[in-house]
Amino acid sequence: MTKISETENLATATRRAPRPDHERSSWAGLLRACRRLAPTYLVFFCGSLLTTIPWLSTVGSWLDEGATMSAAQRSPSGILALSRHHDAVLGTYYALVHSWMSVVGQSLTSARALSALCLAAATVAIVDCGRAVGGTAVGCVAGVQMLIVPGVGWSGFDARPTAVSVLLLSIALRVLIHARGSVPSSWFYALMAVAGWVQLTTILQLLTTFRRSTLRSWRLWVSVLVVGVCVLPVAWKGHQQSAQISWIHDGVPAQLASVFVGRFADSPKSTTQLTQLTSVTSALVGISYVALCVFGLVVLKSSTARLLVSWAFGPAVLAVIAGAVTGGTVYLPRYFAASLPAAFILVALVARRAWSTSSPTRAVAAISAVVIAAICAPSLIAARVDDGKWGENSNQVAQEVRARQAPVIWMGNSLSVPLTYPHVVQGRAQYPSPSSAYSSDSLWGSTPNPRAAIAATGRWGHATVLVENRNSVTLQRAFTAAGCATADDRQYQRYTLFTATC
Repeated sequence: MTKISETENLATATRRAPRPDHERSSWAGLLRACRRLAPTYLVFFCGSLLTTIPWLSTVGSWLDEGATMSAAQRSPSGILALSRHHDAVLGTYYALVHSWMSVVGQSLTSARALSALCLAAATVAIVDCGRAVGGTAVGCVAGVQMLIVPGVGWSGFDARPTAVSVLLLSIALRVLIHARGSVPSSWFYALMAVAGWVQLTTILQLLTTFRRSTLRSWRLWVSVLVVGVCVLPVAWKGHQQSAQISWIHDGVPAQLASVFVGRFADSPKSTTQLTQLTSVTSALVGISYVALCVFGLVVLKSSTARLLVSWAFGPAVLAVIAGAVTGGTVYLPRYFAASLPAAFILVALVARRAWSTSSPTRAVAAISAVVIAAICAPSLIAARVDDGKWGENSNQVAQEVRARQAPVIWMGNSLSVPLTYPHVVQGRAQYPSPSSAYSSDSLWGSTPNPRAAIAATGRWGHATVLVENRNSVTLQRAFTAAGCATADDRQYQRYTLFTATC
């Protein structure tokens, strides 16, 4: 009788004991955990904002952010009309920014603030993903990586759709984890449809739901088909407008290297500060992470580890393969930054395993964490200075343009310079002017228009022309053929500055 009573008491106690965080599978359990961990989530939310808010108005702008401002400042009907000709795959994002700025005001800083808030919310979602698969400590370690790894953090102060995609995919990953290997709920597919409208490449994440245990489920195939039908119009329109990204010609080996290594540290960096150091530390960050992910996959040997690896790397690899087969360009690091947080969760699981094994491995884990934080620091600093972004030293170029005291013609991507530093180049005739660029097609031109440049120079008699290096020779030949003279060439990181007289 005594043994029976003890057994019954043990069973009763087991039923009543709270289940560990990583074993909760009901939505009620999730809500209880969220309430209990609300202070932790708030710390990470605010911590993420501290990595972005101070720099929203200081880091340099670039051409694509100009496109965001141009599109988002139009009416909803204007955004729809624009999408018929340019950036159809980003129409939803532009509409979102338009709605946001109608409340908080129209400025590049306010547009970037939307990204900062989305990244902060995504950080909370990743903390909860980590908690769901390994407990609160794992979630916190994953959240810390969201704060310090450059490959994701840059999206919080960039007025482009990456941060929104990071948020949507982080929530979708949480729903997928909640499914525990079965077909995820309808919420997952709804999130994937919206994510596809915001950034088309995120649709490839759907492929991670195909597993041996789910292949025979009709609900899986129907759900994927519905999402495909929803996103297909945007994809088709984007295919028709694909010439807008045809200038990207990285080969397959370089793209694969970026998928597994470069993505972790890919971010906008200064062209004047810490340039050589960031080249070295960026490679070290990527190598460290891919090694930790491989180690985690081998050591953990779990379905969770396989899911995280496939989520972090699978869609990007498929994009590279698709590009190689079709001859187009599908992969860019920033298109797939949103899937990287899955690797952070895997690394957090590896850290928990090392911490719980023995004192020596615990010391190795602590030292590794310090080293990773140290090698991330140069890229984090270089991404937040105000004189360069995506390889553009806009401040230096703007100062040289001002020193020449002549009308100026901005060709192609060089329009980033006046969009970033309008106060430096103000007070002179410009073509196109930054204000007119926001309401014209100048931001989406696939190639510079030599005729327009020559015509503008003819009206003024002489002009300073800024053009990307790869188009400089062709443009100067066009000026010469039109009877104009060119002189005073100066080459920068991406641009060539010369004087034209007609």
